[in-house]
Amino acid sequence: MGFFGQRPDGVGIPLNIHMFSPTNFVRNAKTVLRNPRYLYNRVGVMVDQMVHPEDPWLTRNAVDQLASYLKPTMKGFEWGSGRSTVWLARRLEHLVSIEHNAEWHSQTKEKLTATGLLNVDYRLVPQTAYARQIEEFPNGYFDFIVIDGEDRNNCIVAAAAKVHIGGWVVVDNADSGYDFGPLAAFDLQQTSNGVWRTDLFTRHS
Repeated sequence: MGFFGQRPDGVGIPLNIHMFSPTNFVRNAKTVLRNPRYLYNRVGVMVDQMVHPEDPWLTRNAVDQLASYLKPTMKGFEWGSGRSTVWLARRLEHLVSIEHNAEWHSQTKEKLTATGLLNVDYRLVPQTAYARQIEEFPNGYFDFIVIDGEDRNNCIVAAAAKVHIGGWVVVDNADSGYDFGPLAAFDLQQTSNGVWRTDLFTRHS
């Protein structure tokens, strides 16, 4: 059944039957009543994702800025794998990617194998060890870190010291009430598609 039958993991699936379950339908209807423009924005996101089927599930502005920022000499780290893993790996020297869901890990690993990419340290880890995976790397090691998976508050804490000066920490679904205190000294740029927000934090000291 492809995307239409796939249970969504986040907001990245363009269209699926689970959106029309009674619980989701009522929630989405309430959202549209509070904010009529939400439906317009949501359709826009679906169209964008179908037009760019290989791009990460981030806001379009964030994807475009990442595409301009990334260089083939860079090293990156991501919590939460998927389309972003292949997309990022194609643009980097090395990527460390952390995943907690075994089924999702298997699907993404198949995609990496199919593309022949060998520059990804792809890890399946339990949630209890999820945020700690970055601790083995020295401070200032990464050019950027993407936080788009589990345990995001602890990932934000763990990420703060691991990007070098001028490096980025990218947090998706940033409007979901996470604690950004550990990144308070970073420069912040918020991007939104009218459905969710992706925030870009730049370390300047």
